[in-house]
Amino acid sequence: EQGQKEEALASLERAVRLDPGNAEAWLSLARLRDADGDPQGARDFALRALSVAGDEPETARSARRFLDRLQ
Repeated sequence: EQGQKEEALASLERAVRLDPGNAEAWLSLARLRDADGDPQGARDFALRALSVAGDEPETARSARRFLDRLQ
């Protein structure tokens, strides 16, 4: 499980490096950080997802719900 989590993290980090406007990838990073017990990192990534969601209303809603849950 830890190996899969590390692979997912590396893939997502690569995705946001290649496409910093990828709101889904930022939100997935937020979820991984939350699962790892890093609420500040989760919040930072979720805020980034929200800021780049633009024309992705469902992703923006998901990011807002995620942030509300973190509060």
